[in-house]
This record gives sequence, C-alpha cells and structure tokens, in this order.
Amino acid sequence: MQCVIPEETGFCYGVRLAVAAAREHQPCFLYGEIVNNPVIMGDLTAGGCKILHSPDELPEKCENPVVIRAHGVPKAVTDALSARGARLIDKTCPHVKKIHRIMEETDGDFIIIGKERHPEVRGIFGRGQGRKLIVGNLGEARALLPEKAAAGFGSRGAVLVAQTTFERETFGEIAAFAQKILPRLRVFETICDATALRRRKVAELAAKADFCVIVGGPESSNTRKLYETAKARAKSALISRAEELDTDALKNAETVLIAGGTSTPAESVLETAEALRAYCERTGQEFTLTD
Repeated sequence: MQCVIPEETGFCYGVRLAVAAAREHQPCFLYGEIVNNPVIMGDLTAGGCKILHSPDELPEKCENPVVIRAHGVPKAVTDALSARGARLIDKTCPHVKKIHRIMEETDGDFIIIGKERHPEVRGIFGRGQGRKLIVGNLGEARALLPEKAAAGFGSRGAVLVAQTTFERETFGEIAAFAQKILPRLRVFETICDATALRRRKVAELAAKADFCVIVGGPESSNTRKLYETAKARAKSALISRAEELDTDALKNAETVLIAGGTSTPAESVLETAEALRAYCERTGQEFTLTD
C-alpha cells in the first residue's frame, strides 16, 4: 500500500502563531477555541488554559493574559476585555487582520462572503460602521442583493470581502454577480493562499487515490472543505485523530492519501500514517510513504 502525504501539511502561519502563544503563556485564558481542533484544544486545556466565551467570564483582577484566537473577534469583545483590565495577546491571523483594517478604514456598506456562524465571520462583522450583509453562496446573493440594493444598500459605495478559507471559485461567482447589482462595489480578494493551495493539492492527489483520510477538527471550515474536495474524487473519511481510523474501509485500497487542514498539526497526520503502517504490517501488506 502506498501512503501519500502532501508537502503542504501542518499548521498554517496564523494558527502556528496562535498555538505557540497559548503554549508560551500557559496558564492563560483563550477567547473561544483558539483553533478548531479537538486534539490541540485538549492539550491546551490540560496544560491550564481556560476558554472564555464572553468578556463577563473573565475574573476580576486577573493576572493571566487573554489570548485572542487566530479567527479574530469583534471589536466590542476586545474593548470589553480591555475595560475589565485584561492583558490581551492578540494572535488574530495576519490575513484576518487585513480584513479588519479594510472594514475599519473604508466607508460605505459591506458584503461579507462566508459562513454566518463561523467565528472569523462574526469577528469581521463586528468591525466597521456601515451596513453589513453576510452571503454564504451564489443563491443567497441572488436572493438578497437586488432587494437590499433597491432599499439603498451600497448607495454610498460598497465593499466586498470574504472569509479567508472560502472557496475561490464561488467567491468569484458571487463577486461578479454583486458587481452587476452594485456598480460602485469595491472587491477585495481576501482568501488565504495557504488554504487555497492545500485544497488544490488535495484535489490533484485525491483523483489518483483509492481512499482519502482527512485529519482535523470537524468544526474546522477549511478541514471540512478539504474533506468535501477529497470525497468528490475518491472514497474518503474525516477523522480528528489516528485512533479513529477505520481500517475496514481501507480494504482493497492500494493508494491512500492522508492530508490535514491548516489547523491540524503535522504530528496528527504522521500518527495517522503510522496507524496505516501498523495496519499493513498486521495484514501482511508492503507499506511505502510518499510526500
């Protein structure tokens, strides 16, 4: 059996910075789950980190710092934490910070492309002063934008940004439609290259594989999109850790792709590859690893 691991494996730059800060400052508070990965969050909480879901949960006269998650948070949250005397360690991903600056430094109304309930999108929504509209797909854009424009949305100008892990193709379709409805629309392409590159690589490798294993948190947007990309091309499974690998699903598979999202540590991918190696040894199969 041949096991293939993409070169693009492990944390992206923004997640790596956030996790390193949390580990460096243990015990500390984390505002929300700093990454959507149960393995990493389990390690951090076991090391003394505590998760905050509201500024009101921060104890008075607290000396431990608060690490802001890579997804970022609304400005109202950082203002409330500061008002309570918190020492903030802001590890918002640099790509997300760029979107925050666009929102805060640009006049007009805003279209935010992304998942409404995703923490990154909530953080973006909590920036800037204009009216805001969240659009998750082209169908929503077609249903909402004409009516909003007729009611004056974008009359002073409008800006379009996107969740950094959004699909680039769908982004282009929504942007093209929005520009027809709002002639004064300014489009900012804010999708992270790291997630887009990883998705392209998985699409390429999955097309040649008999089975794909995507490792990462099920709540992670980019991990789930990797799984959807792989599943469209080969039989696939989404797991959080190596122990969840169902080897019965690997019968008759000659080539297995193992990949992880940008919030998945490289160790989790390699541990899954080792689980696959052990399976091959038990079943008398030759095992080769390619990256």
